[in-house]
Formats: sequence, structure tokens, C-alpha cells
Amino acid sequence: MYRIKYFLGVSFLLSVLFVGSCAKQMNVKTEEVTTTNQKNTSGLTDASTCSPQILFISDRNGNGDIYSYNPISLETKSFAIADSSINDLAYNRYSNTVVFLQQVSGKKNLYKKDIVSGEVSFLMESPAEEIPAWSPEQNVIAYSKKIGTEQYSLVIQNLTTQSIQVIYEKALQPLEPNWSPDGAKLVFTLTDSLNNADIAIINPDGSDFKNLTKTEKIEGNPSWNPSGEKLLFFRMIDNHANLFEYVIDTDELIPLTYGQKNQFFGKYSSDGSKIVYVGDTDGNWDLFMMNSDGNNKSQLTFNPAFDGNPIWLPCK
Repeated sequence: MYRIKYFLGVSFLLSVLFVGSCAKQMNVKTEEVTTTNQKNTSGLTDASTCSPQILFISDRNGNGDIYSYNPISLETKSFAIADSSINDLAYNRYSNTVVFLQQVSGKKNLYKKDIVSGEVSFLMESPAEEIPAWSPEQNVIAYSKKIGTEQYSLVIQNLTTQSIQVIYEKALQPLEPNWSPDGAKLVFTLTDSLNNADIAIINPDGSDFKNLTKTEKIEGNPSWNPSGEKLLFFRMIDNHANLFEYVIDTDELIPLTYGQKNQFFGKYSSDGSKIVYVGDTDGNWDLFMMNSDGNNKSQLTFNPAFDGNPIWLPCK
């Protein structure tokens, strides 16, 4: 099933978390799956021995597993195949690991996969319903903590000292925090009513809070471009989600996708030239890619299964 948020009786997919059955233990393997025969229309070229990878969650194997997609070679490979469904994933630049959330024996656990060695190990029991956001500069996470039945707080936790600080309170939905590339700020979704969710930024110590969009619309899933000068998020218009770019210094809002089909969960590539995102293809969810200015859109996956939650694995 998918986790759905409801606003004024209209449901829409705000956080694509694939929920599956539980398993007694974690068992991950990696294997090559397929190579498409599509032409490379991404504009990316293999200029070195390292190519950027897109990681995503798919249930094409009957389970929520992690796969990788190479936008240059067009190869799709399994990255982490588990005994029970993987719900979400994130890249931890500080430790150069991929962290993923999995429900095991009734508990939501976090596991990590080392990018260099490929070793998978248990990290910690998840402190939140969704996967935390990892600071790029230190061993610190940000996440939403549910308070009572209807409110959420934005929490910063230092995993070295185990100190915890609440930096924002009384949101009505999970806040989807995301660290800026330099670790100096957090962007998050601020839901303050049943029909309004804005994009806001704040310092990790709770200072300098700013509501950036202040609209009567529903927005969410914010992320930064590599320079930290722009944000990417979706906005609901006429019950359909489309992607917008926001320039922080000028407040300029630039539409990147259009149409009557939901397009959201966008992430900039590590060089800022591309955006990978999720689109609705006649009731199915697939991955798409476009230039960061919204041009050169192309579909990446064509599997009848669910494909979503994409992130970029940087070329190192």
C-alpha cells in the first residue's frame, strides 16, 4: 500500500512509501537485472570511469527493493534486494552510504550500504515514520517526531552525542526535512491547515525561520540544487501535482512540468544539470528525467510495477 495524505477529502500521493510484509531478518543481495535498448537521450556522456547513478524503489520483484539506473548506459541493476519491503532511501554524504528504511518484525529499522565495500549493516531503529535526513557535514539527522495524534515537530539529533533539539513545532503533517548542500540550513514542508502546505527554511539551531511560499496551495517534497541557491518542490493545482523551481534570493518561481498528470518527487543531479522525478503514466508510476530548466524530458523506466522515490548517487 502507499502512504496517502488527505486534504479536503482529496487524496494525493505526497510520500511514496511502499509498505510490505515483515521479515525476521534482513537479507540483501545485488544482481544485474536488465539493460534497455533505448537510445541515450539524456545529454549525459561517459566522460570518465565514473557515471552518476539513480537509485529508486520498485516492486517489480514483488517486493519493495532498491534498483539503480545508469542514465548513460541505460542499465538497470538491483542495488538491494531484501526479505521485506524497503520503504524509503537516502544518501548519507557524510559517511558515503545509502541508508534505507525497512520494516522488520514489526519495527522500522534503518540499514546502511557502504558505497565502496558494498557491505550492508544495521544502523539503528528509526526514530521517525519516514527516513531521516542526514547532514552532509556531520553525524546529525533531522526528522519529524509525531506529538500526540495530530501534530509533528521538526527534530535535530546528533548521533554522536545523542543530543536532541526540537527546532519547529505544531505542524499538521510530517515535515520532509532536507539539508542544504553546506549543512547550514534545512528546507521543509510546513502544513498548517487542511488545505495549505508551504515551503519553509530554518537554521539547524532553530533560528532564522522563513516561510518562503505563503500560498493557499499544497506544496511538498522540497530539495536543494547543488549550489544551495534554488529549491525544487511540487505544487498542487486543480488536484494535480507539478514541479516548480524556486530561486531563494529573488523569490522567482519557475514551472518545470505541466499537465493533468501528477509529476513530483524531483531531485537535482550532483552537477545540477538534470532532474530526475516521478510521473504518472496512466495510473502507473515511472521515472523521468529532464534538464534543470525543464527541457528535454524523457521517460526512464517502463516497467508495469511501481517505480519511485528516486535519488542521485553522486559520481565519486
